[in-house]
Amino acid sequence: MVKIACLGIGAHGGFILSTPAECLRKEGYDITLYSADSSVLDDEMEELYDFLERVSSCDFIFIHAHGDVTFFRHWSNLVKTLKKNDIPAIVCGVEPDVALQYRDLFLQGQEEYERVYKLETIGGDENHISSLKWALRTFDGIDIEVPDAIIPPAQGVYVPGKGAFDLRDGLKDIGISGRPVVGIFFVNVFYLKHNTAAIDVLWNKVQEIGAEPVAIFLKT
Repeated sequence: MVKIACLGIGAHGGFILSTPAECLRKEGYDITLYSADSSVLDDEMEELYDFLERVSSCDFIFIHAHGDVTFFRHWSNLVKTLKKNDIPAIVCGVEPDVALQYRDLFLQGQEEYERVYKLETIGGDENHISSLKWALRTFDGIDIEVPDAIIPPAQGVYVPGKGAFDLRDGLKDIGISGRPVVGIFFVNVFYLKHNTAAIDVLWNKVQEIGAEPVAIFLKT
């Protein structure tokens, strides 16, 4: 069994590994995942203490930061917990020069650091699954191949409950119904992080008023 924690700082990315972890569990891999967002931990001390206690027994923690880790008011407490218990971590989601300031938290070699950083920075479920496979191999000794990073789609058509389609397939039937077409545009990172709740609501509201919604994500 491998125990992993994932913390989101500044952009609600703490639960980004939930779907990839569930996919691997369905394949028979034993993964325990503890997820949290700094905004909750900053406001709820009980949640903070519980998360730090869980982190202290983890094999590894992924930290997805937007801007800088100092947006998490209890960052120093987390670092103390990591160092006291020799828990390795990686800071992702920031510029490489910012991430390098916290390179010492990653206790493995440089090649592994660059690999995991690339997988998590590019993002997307496939790359997150590869990161978790790396954790399974590194901390649980499982003989498993860790695929190289792949580039996720930069643009596509998103349909709630069905996922994403490339532009050609997603747009081929748009307008056939004769209803007014309402375009909904958003950045692809929301799709990659499964942060589409607001898009789902808007898409459904457009349908309710009798129009035809088309949600298109684009890379900025």
